[in-house]
Amino acid sequence: MDVAAVRQPSASGGELLITVRDVAGNLCPGGGSEQIRVSWSFARNPAALRHGDTLSVSYRIEKGASTGGCTTHVSDRSYVALTGGAGQGSIPGSAFPRPVDQGRFEARGDRATIVSPNATGVVTVGTTPSNPTRPDAYFAFDIAVPGAQVFPVYLYGLG
Repeated sequence: MDVAAVRQPSASGGELLITVRDVAGNLCPGGGSEQIRVSWSFARNPAALRHGDTLSVSYRIEKGASTGGCTTHVSDRSYVALTGGAGQGSIPGSAFPRPVDQGRFEARGDRATIVSPNATGVVTVGTTPSNPTRPDAYFAFDIAVPGAQVFPVYLYGLG
């Protein structure tokens, strides 16, 4: 799997192009690849979030180019969802060495799929001060494609 930033994740949003090649389950008979494009945008700059704030998020998933035996088998099994890190003591799969405030961000939103490609969600920041031993918190996009997961993370120090 290859992940390319079409639009680098930033305070305004981001866009990724994910290329999946001949994955497990023989989803691309005879080889080939299929691309999944995921984009997201924020209603305002998430870097300005403070305790008690909410942030509206729009995101989309769509099928890109395909080669070889791939048609829609990869994209049909892919999705993107918004996650707030609730219940996570650290960032999944991350080399970030410090524990995070697992209850700081709550995220609610729809799951975007190829059948229903547009989704919206809301990130809510807790109203109480951050735990001083865990001043960092995150929200992220959980992007699942067959055989892999991509997890763009927005990390904040909200002490």
